[in-house]
Amino acid sequence: MTQAPLTVREISHPGPGTSDTRPIRQRQRALKIAYVVYGFGIGGLERCVANLCNHLDPERFQPLVISLTESGPAAEWIRRDDVAIVGLH
Repeated sequence: MTQAPLTVREISHPGPGTSDTRPIRQRQRALKIAYVVYGFGIGGLERCVANLCNHLDPERFQPLVISLTESGPAAEWIRRDDVAIVGLH
């Protein structure tokens, strides 16, 4: 059985009480994503989290890193200024 591919359909009509004619998909706020890690020292998990944060589309996603202990040297691997790193210590 073959399934039809899923497509994203953009609707170009203004919402109620607005004259914004940008597609609805473009008017949405960035989706907040939290990566929860035990610690943010040097390791493979930390490298993967940093790569995800660096390469996510900033218009669509707002990443946050939560370290259950404290933030470590892997925080320097995140190059984006808009990614918050919270150490709960």
